[in-house]
Amino acid sequence: MTRIGFIGGFGHHYLAKTVGADDVVAVASDGRFADAARERFTFTNATWFDEPIAMLDTFAPDVVSVGAVYALNGAFVAEAMSRDIPVITDKPMASSWAQLERIKTLHAQNPSRIAVTEFNFRSEPAWRAARQAVLDGRIGEVVLATGQKSYKFGNRPVWCANRDDYGGTILWIASHAIDFVSFVTDLSFARVFGAAANISRADYGTMEETTVSVFELTNGAPAVIHADLNRPAAAATHGDDRLRIAGSAALIEIRDRRCLLTTNEQPECDITDTVEVEPPEREMRAALCGEPSPWYGTVASLETAAVLLHARNAADRGEIITMR
Repeated sequence: MTRIGFIGGFGHHYLAKTVGADDVVAVASDGRFADAARERFTFTNATWFDEPIAMLDTFAPDVVSVGAVYALNGAFVAEAMSRDIPVITDKPMASSWAQLERIKTLHAQNPSRIAVTEFNFRSEPAWRAARQAVLDGRIGEVVLATGQKSYKFGNRPVWCANRDDYGGTILWIASHAIDFVSFVTDLSFARVFGAAANISRADYGTMEETTVSVFELTNGAPAVIHADLNRPAAAATHGDDRLRIAGSAALIEIRDRRCLLTTNEQPECDITDTVEVEPPEREMRAALCGEPSPWYGTVASLETAAVLLHARNAADRGEIITMR
């Protein structure tokens, strides 16, 4: 039996897919939108809390899932960590440097404290196959990476119009591509420059509908990551997620969630099914429960959170920011 707490009614809450008959569940509002949390979860016999801190202290969960108004995630992550409760959160783990520093301090005080971000592409076959091909040396040295996240605008909450609540499109959408470029190439980011704009969504205030981040990877290769909320409503899928890794000896592309390898000797070949993966919610829960995981961890989540804040600053300021 595991006592599982959920905070907020936004984001993905992958942990909800793992709840079993023997688990005990509590759901808490994020303190802003109680109806969203009530509508998001339909667990039978779940205990409801109007205040998330009361849930942490009274229900005392074994693990916590956070999916609040995005700019609130970091505060709840820190509250869980300060009580030594393992926590999994949707992006962003931190929407400000102050939030990130508090989380880093809590981890430094006790490195066994677990805080994991829901970067689900790490558990998808195409991205796992691409990573394995890179690690196996099948493309040679990485010379260029390009990542894409494109979504339909859909019905975005009205609070997304306010940067103080939303945090920014780089933190919410581009974050996936930033994470999977690093994950697949097994390289970190050294410098970043960027731009973002809202051209056609004036009614959504400071919410960027397009972002571009240009990175220098730690091996010197450039990486371009672009995100938008302009995928046409009639498109077959909600999202169009792509990755292209050019190597000194071969090319990897991910399109339509298939991993395609092209070499000088071999035409395009689908290598997606050369790896086996568990559903992301299972791999996330295992990491949250302290099982050794090469896919999800506190250190990786903290590193990505810092990169996202640097990328947002670069776009906001029109500056090149050095991270390493």
